[in-house]
Amino acid sequence: MKNKKFWLFVGAALLCLLLSSVPLLALWLTPD
Repeated sequence: MKNKKFWLFVGAALLCLLLSSVPLLALWLTPD
């Protein structure tokens, strides 16, 4: 498993992206 560190980085980046998009999505879906 040479690319273990690479996949760990990709997974962390995707997780950060997902976590940052959740509040924006909630804000967008919630009417004023």
